[in-house]
This record gives sequence, C-alpha cells and structure tokens, in this order.
Amino acid sequence: MTRLLAAAGILGLTLALSGCITVNLPPKPPVVTEQQDDDDTPIASSTQDCTDADLSLTESGATYTLTGECGTVTITGNDIVLEAGNLEALVLTGDRNDVDAAAVGRVDLTGNDNSLDVGTVGGANLTGDRNDVDADEVFAVTFDGNDNTVDATVTGEITDAGERNLVSD
Repeated sequence: MTRLLAAAGILGLTLALSGCITVNLPPKPPVVTEQQDDDDTPIASSTQDCTDADLSLTESGATYTLTGECGTVTITGNDIVLEAGNLEALVLTGDRNDVDAAAVGRVDLTGNDNSLDVGTVGGANLTGDRNDVDADEVFAVTFDGNDNTVDATVTGEITDAGERNLVSD
C-alpha cells in the first residue's frame, strides 16, 4: 500500500510539474501607490484657491490659475504662466514669466523678460531688465533696472534710476 501511495504521489507531482494539472493560486493584491505633496506646492497646470493666503510658485514651465483674493504671490520659477484675480502683492524673481491679473497692490519685479497684464497696480518696483507691464492704471513706478516698459496711466510719482525705461499710456 505504501508503494501505491508513493507511486500516486510521484505521478501527481510529475503531472503538476509538466503543466497537465493547473493549480489556481489566489491573485496577488494590486500595488497601491500614493502621491504625496508634503510642501503644499501646487503642481503643473493647477487651479488653486488662495483666498487670504501667501503662495510661492516655483515649478518652471507650469501654468497656474489662482482664484480668490490672494495674499502675496511669489514667483521664483521661470517660464510660468499665471492667471489670477486680485493679489495683495506680486514678487517676481524668475525670468520669462507671463502674469495676467485683475489687480495687484504692489509689484516687486527683480527678474528679467517678464510680461504683466494687470488692470490696476498700486505700486511697481522694477529692478530687473526688459520687463513689460501693461496696465490700465499704476499709482507709482520706480525703475532701478534697464529697458523696462510700463504701458499705463501713471497717476503717481515716477522714479527712474535705470536706463532706457519707458512709460506710455
């Protein structure tokens, strides 16, 4: 009897190894990965409500849409496109950025080759070079950079410590 059981066992093992008998194993559970954003920085092509919040935009080449009445928005990346409503302040240190906003309380622009299309600007400090500000109204402009253009009605003081800067309306 022992020989019969051993022979049956060997036959079963041989059939299983040769593929004649299939063994159904339970499926493996799927691998779950979780995407985390630990520093609360928006990712490329994002829409974000920034009501009463300060925000830093750093991802070069990204497109951002901001809703709400924002605090200070700082752009340190390059080639960023930003569409926004009202900003308390805009600090722009990156290069070749394109900003479209309804109103900005204060603009501090130290980057180069940026384009701003803004309804109203409370005050603009342009220390970078070759920047273009197109606005309906700017209350005051200070130039420390060169070759900047402000196309707006300026109702306040214009201070120009740079070279080849232009203000037109």
